[in-house]
Amino acid sequence: MRRALLLYAIGTFLTAYPFPAGTLEQWRFTGVLQRLGLVYLVVALLYVTCAWSMQPGRRAGRLLARAFLLGGFPFGCIALWTVATYTFHSPWPECADIHGLVRDCSLEAYLDTGLWGVQHNFNGAKFDPEGPLSTLVAVVNCWAGLVLGMDIVRHEQRYRTAGGVRGRAFALIAVGALCVVAGLALGLVIPIGKQLWTPSYALVTTGIMTVGFGVVMLAFDGGLRPAAPVCGGTLVALGRNPLFFYVLSELVTDTLNCIPARYHGEEGTLWSVGAQVTLASWLPGPLASAVWALLWLVLFYAPLARLLAARGWHFRV
Repeated sequence: MRRALLLYAIGTFLTAYPFPAGTLEQWRFTGVLQRLGLVYLVVALLYVTCAWSMQPGRRAGRLLARAFLLGGFPFGCIALWTVATYTFHSPWPECADIHGLVRDCSLEAYLDTGLWGVQHNFNGAKFDPEGPLSTLVAVVNCWAGLVLGMDIVRHEQRYRTAGGVRGRAFALIAVGALCVVAGLALGLVIPIGKQLWTPSYALVTTGIMTVGFGVVMLAFDGGLRPAAPVCGGTLVALGRNPLFFYVLSELVTDTLNCIPARYHGEEGTLWSVGAQVTLASWLPGPLASAVWALLWLVLFYAPLARLLAARGWHFRV
């Protein structure tokens, strides 16, 4: 509960920063860290109440709790979202002739606008990308991480040898690939969409993350160590302070976006002009944006992460 509240509080601060005029009138109650705090709380409660069922034994109560933990919970979240979404028809006049899943006429839009008003949604849209209904499916992604973590703890001995790690890693890669294929197939019925966090999107992203985790295990724990240890050290350093660097990156970007600057007679901000001067003049827009972010990572965040790791400074919530 404490960690969930702190995550929500930090997210609320980042949502309001740098506190422009009219902050209270347009205050967002949702956000990335706010969702993370809520999802963490739900999955933590699931673990506290059901993890005991993974111990050996075949009593009926244990088997029921185990079935709910490993399958009933995620299926219930997805089924509830699907039934609620596809049985809903928006009462708004502009949505009278709309059929199927349309973002601005969805149940999520109706709930987000009805709960706190359109002015409190992200960018004043009819729906909020971190609204309560989409969070119901986002919980499934966190649930997958919980199951993976429980597998590592339960089979600790298998992860103590390079051969054991390789076996589990290849299994994870196979499971992740199946999830991606299943998500793409489900996407033919339920569109793959991040903003509504549809079940197909949750399945595809869970699969990608599972494959990625298996590949990282192979690289660092399965005997296939990278040729450049500096890369591994940087990843570990960043991974020890993930929340700190997420918050710092948001503060840096928002602060630089508040400082006005001019470029070729056009008004902009220090953040946007910096990207235009260094990259956008000779690279396509999307690529320039990606390279701009990568430069910040390599030249600022990564060295800072290694410095914090060298001093043993780990900021945790």
